[in-house]
Amino acid sequence: LSDNSIQLADFASNGLQKFADTGVPVHKMKSIGAMNAILTFDTSNALKAYMQNNPAPVANLQLKYAVLNVDVSEHMLMLVMGDAQIAILDLNSLSNYTPNDIVYTESQLKSPLSSCAINSKTMDFVIASVDGRAQKGVVTLQGGMNVANKRVYVPSPANNAQVAYVFIPHSVKSANSSVSDMYEVSKCGFNVRSDNLLYTAGGDGMLILWDVKAKNKVISINVSNPITASCINNNGMYIAIATGYDWAKGVWGLGEVNYKPRVGIRMISDNELVYKVGGNTFK
Repeated sequence: LSDNSIQLADFASNGLQKFADTGVPVHKMKSIGAMNAILTFDTSNALKAYMQNNPAPVANLQLKYAVLNVDVSEHMLMLVMGDAQIAILDLNSLSNYTPNDIVYTESQLKSPLSSCAINSKTMDFVIASVDGRAQKGVVTLQGGMNVANKRVYVPSPANNAQVAYVFIPHSVKSANSSVSDMYEVSKCGFNVRSDNLLYTAGGDGMLILWDVKAKNKVISINVSNPITASCINNNGMYIAIATGYDWAKGVWGLGEVNYKPRVGIRMISDNELVYKVGGNTFK
């Protein structure tokens, strides 16, 4: 909030409960339910971890770049940052890290990044950019355990085209033209019900389910208006989306808006979890 505090909303009592004082403005947060913790990313580029009923951060890590988006899968935390940098941290090692332990890697996209997704089971990751492109890769554990209770993860070299590649999830070809308009990927994420299912949502108004192993679309859903936010629930059964103005267009397109912001929820069926060739599951 404006007083640099974190407040928890109690929907049962319709009230707020103070969680912690951050001391500086926070621009992004991530809740870690399994750890009963909240991660904050503030304007000083610090990553802090707060536990409930403990007002002091249990971890405080200074980052080199501003964090733009985050994703968590079990013990793995992925960060996409300014200057097209990415980093993967181990939540179990967070309080033991020093700034020198973090490995920063420039993405292949070399464009401002907008979203990321990581799968701790398969060690797959995807990062996406404001210009409609995405990079699929694999994470490895660098040098095993560096020191006691300290794991460092890095993207594997992109030398296997089957598991590491760049693709364009959100673009629209102009009528009677060979030129395509690229749209920001506002959100991407994996689904716990399938090792290979990824979803992307974009400013083109498309929600797309992908099979990252088959490198193909499972289904495309057109919601007509730009998708500004989206999220899959914990068991992977439902996906929620929000539509609104695509700020990647700047302020110049505001006068053309003829729709209202909306929120919707959609079930993901079993037959949408994998890509099928001629009715058979891709293997």
